[in-house]
Amino acid sequence: MYRVLSASKDAYITNKIIGNTFRATDANTGKAGTLDLFKLYDESTLSGSDSPVEISRILIHFDLNPLREMTGSTLDIGHSSFNCVLKLHDIYGGQTTPSNFKLIAFPLSRSFDEG
Repeated sequence: MYRVLSASKDAYITNKIIGNTFRATDANTGKAGTLDLFKLYDESTLSGSDSPVEISRILIHFDLNPLREMTGSTLDIGHSSFNCVLKLHDIYGGQTTPSNFKLIAFPLSRSFDEG
């Protein structure tokens, strides 16, 4: 069986340094056209920080009710054949992008607002 679930809401949060003066830690970019995932080293300067690192985190929400309804009847998530894949795509074709990296997906403990 093959099932496709699309995200019902998404956002990304960041600690980007703005104008080399402050670190924005309260931005929620929900309803944006893209999800920007990055880890930047020494791209900016910030007083009191020798080598600042700027990161973003992606938040994606999926409505899992269609899967819950199938659990126990046609879906067994404990079976060895059960597999889930999260597909993200690079939209900046032609630009240099990182390779050989790993992403880790964690469940959220609470809901989030998109935007």
